[in-house]
Amino acid sequence: MERRGTGLRLIRERTESAPNYKDEFEPQFIDDGHNFKVILWNMNYQEGLTPQATPQATPQATPQATSQVERLINALGNEALSAKELMIKLELSDRKNFLKTYIQPALNLRAIERTIPGRPTDMNQKYRRTELD
Repeated sequence: MERRGTGLRLIRERTESAPNYKDEFEPQFIDDGHNFKVILWNMNYQEGLTPQATPQATPQATPQATSQVERLINALGNEALSAKELMIKLELSDRKNFLKTYIQPALNLRAIERTIPGRPTDMNQKYRRTELD
């Protein structure tokens, strides 16, 4: 941990930004006064399937997600922008909600892509439109 408490915040943020995140997968932090326990759920586990046999989820677009993705794509234009820059352009302030309702659906639909694909949480991460949109 670089600073006290930053590691726990990062665990929560990175878990919530995972493509298969659901509210029931939220990390649990338990402190009984003597021990500190962190519970991280296996978001890829499906009962009856081995990890190798886990099927990939097919993204489903809802009308609301489609309008948010459309707004995001329009805000991007032909630029590569960071999440912070996009939030400013879209006049949004809740990063968690932005990642969940704008960025993740756009990534699932392959309307946008990361400029650093192998490192989704890199501090220099930016997003750009794909040729699919």
